[in-house]
Amino acid sequence: MDVVQVLKELMENSLDSGASLVQVYLSDGAVASLEVVDDGRGIQVNADFLSSGGTSKIQEFSHLPGVQTYGFRGEALACIAWLSDLEVYTHRRDQVGVRVSLENGEVVVREMESLPYGTRVVVKNLFKHQPVRRQDLVSNNSTYLARLTRQVQEMGVISAGQRVVLYSRKSNKDYKSLLDSLAPSDFRSKVAALFNPRLYRQMDALHLSLGPAAAHVLLLNSLTSGSMQQSVLKKHTFMMFVNNRPVDMSKALSTWITEVYRRYNPSIKALFVLVLSLDAPVDFNVYDKRHFYVHGLDDMLTLLRQKVEQHVELN
Repeated sequence: MDVVQVLKELMENSLDSGASLVQVYLSDGAVASLEVVDDGRGIQVNADFLSSGGTSKIQEFSHLPGVQTYGFRGEALACIAWLSDLEVYTHRRDQVGVRVSLENGEVVVREMESLPYGTRVVVKNLFKHQPVRRQDLVSNNSTYLARLTRQVQEMGVISAGQRVVLYSRKSNKDYKSLLDSLAPSDFRSKVAALFNPRLYRQMDALHLSLGPAAAHVLLLNSLTSGSMQQSVLKKHTFMMFVNNRPVDMSKALSTWITEVYRRYNPSIKALFVLVLSLDAPVDFNVYDKRHFYVHGLDDMLTLLRQKVEQHVELN
């Protein structure tokens, strides 16, 4: 588990909790601390909630196909607790607020506290027992900060009706807002809010049928108009989601997208957001949910390429 996975797991927990607002705080690019705050249902605090599988949403294998939440193994908090100094503040409507502090995976403080409803998780001194990984986080902090920002953007895009905000600071200065999804419900508005508000008028939204899948695609309209207007993007931006989960886009697909932009409007940076909604079973890798398998995916993507190129040529 690296720092980006730590953030991903905590944000997934927040979105699963029914939160309407999820706030991420990065201090010194997560070197000093990483914090996720939500106004969701809170954690059911019991003797096992910080043990591996303590908050699992499945009790037996047969429950796995019906899981609708992002997280289900209940292992994230226990794993993070062994990698860092961890503080958990949580308040459910059916229990009093509780603050739990852990060092080296062991509870050192557990006390009742007056707290707002929801959960706040603070991760400090990440990888403190792994000096090589700790030094990597410090030495390559700008790279990790970019990846953390991208993770928040992806989770913000799929958080329908939920607001996601990223704050950052350096050297104990005041936090500054870097990203704010502003809680719109449609993907186009979310992408514009999280990357650049000026993108909204620069994007075409396509709704395509790909056999067993419905696809929502965002691409720059200057691609179809032939306009020499410069995109507000500073680099190529590709995102892919399957059943509302961010996944890795194949190299073949990203290469095709780059070639389409180069062919029709080489002066702009490419934007391509693909959201696939499938009724067919999707097999997500249990340990890395960015990897998945679905029967007939190659045929769907071939049809996608045909329809996108047809749209570009006709507009």
